[in-house]
Amino acid sequence: MILDSLDLPLEQAALPGPARHWRFNRGFWTFFTAAFFFDAGFAVFFFLFNLYLVDLHFSERAIGSVNAAMTLGSLLGTLPGGELTRRFGVRPLLLACYWAQRERSARVYRPRPHWRS
Repeated sequence: MILDSLDLPLEQAALPGPARHWRFNRGFWTFFTAAFFFDAGFAVFFFLFNLYLVDLHFSERAIGSVNAAMTLGSLLGTLPGGELTRRFGVRPLLLACYWAQRERSARVYRPRPHWRS
C-alpha cells in the first residue's frame, strides 16, 4: 500500500525512499523483538558450545563438521515442520512434539537396576 507522503506522520515522512511507506503493527514488532533475543541466545549457545568442544580437544575441522551438521539438521527439520504446521496447526503439533519427547525421555532416562547392567 503506497501512500502519499502528505498522509504520513512527520516521523515517517522524513524517512528516505520506500522506508517511509513501511508501517508495521504491534504483532510484527513483538515477533521481531522475540526473534532478536532468540537469535542472540543461539549466538551465545554456539559460542559456548564451540568452547566446550575445544575443551574436549576436538579439532577445528571436527567442530566445523558438528556446527554444519547442527545447521543442516535444523534446516531439514524446518521444512517438514512448516508443512505439518500448515496442515494441522501450531497447537496440535507442539502438543504432539511435547508428548513424544516426554515419552522418549522417560524411556531413555528410566533408572535401571544395577544388577541388569
